[in-house]
Amino acid sequence: MTDKSNSLGPIRHQLTIRQDRILYTYRTQEKAADRFHGYESKRKWLSLILTAITAGTFITVLAGWLFSSEIVGSVVTAAIAMIATGVSFAADYLRFSENAEAHSKSAVKLREVYGEYESLVVSIDAGVVDSQEAAARRDKIFRLEQDLLEVAPRTTTSDYDKANTAINGSEKPVTPQNELESRTPSARRLYLQEDNRDE
Repeated sequence: MTDKSNSLGPIRHQLTIRQDRILYTYRTQEKAADRFHGYESKRKWLSLILTAITAGTFITVLAGWLFSSEIVGSVVTAAIAMIATGVSFAADYLRFSENAEAHSKSAVKLREVYGEYESLVVSIDAGVVDSQEAAARRDKIFRLEQDLLEVAPRTTTSDYDKANTAINGSEKPVTPQNELESRTPSARRLYLQEDNRDE
């Protein structure tokens, strides 16, 4: 088992490094999607508020009272109506929804790559794959990752910072090893570790 572990060691090390990278990549894509969803939500609320304001006579009456002129009130109402129309049509040019969807799709596909890395690491740790099979699966995942990264939408430093905060905070991912340790009594874990060393 020692020879097998030694031959798989470098492959496992590569996988864990790439797994960490892809974790940050897909989480950054998720934060970018959240950012564009936020933009679109604010745009819709602004459009709704402006439309509601111009639908009534409140602005006309208020402006007329402040400026003692119905003409001024009408002009103000017309100006707000134009802004409301502009905010509505801005969706066609800013494409917040489309950008959010693109980042979300990218995040989902990259997360699947993360899962592939994780699965292969678990298989190596379980001793169910040899170095040749592990290397072949690794190379296949590498190619998939590169293909996805080439077409992934661009993100910002702010997106990365939010992803980093989430990963190192309340949204820290749970690995299969950590989950196993959390469910296995300490004495049982010690026995398993000693058993593996004996092999």
